[in-house]
Amino acid sequence: MTPIELAALLAQPQYPAMTRLESEITRAWLRLFGIAYDRIEFNVRLGEGVELGEGFSEPTRQAALLSTQKRADIIAWLSGRPDVVEVKDRISLGAIGQLLGYQLLWDREHSNETIGQLLVIGRSMMPGISVALRQYEIGWLLFPDVREEADLVIGTTS
Repeated sequence: MTPIELAALLAQPQYPAMTRLESEITRAWLRLFGIAYDRIEFNVRLGEGVELGEGFSEPTRQAALLSTQKRADIIAWLSGRPDVVEVKDRISLGAIGQLLGYQLLWDREHSNETIGQLLVIGRSMMPGISVALRQYEIGWLLFPDVREEADLVIGTTS
């Protein structure tokens, strides 16, 4: 990723399918690691979705498919290998299940592209979760100082 591409990503006010807080956590991660990646994709659909079949309009069928597929927050490509990144305010066991599920779906759909790393990023972590993350070889990073943009106090000069 070029510095210009990274700057464009950092300038986005919010990332696809993320809350403002998740976007701020993502931005903190991008500031530290974004330049290392070749490309970064957001809201990546994985797995099968519901096929409504005949009798429904094409937009309705497409909406049903997209809304029922699983969705990885970030796929970040490093030297041709994808890292799967899940973004949470507070990391819990649910993130582990999501990432392991995404890995399974990715492997089924992209058998020629092995995942490099599973990673969860957040502001905090439930007690005891790090043991499970280590067991499943899932990396994690905490950004405890990240706040929602709306929470920031802006000073004024008078």
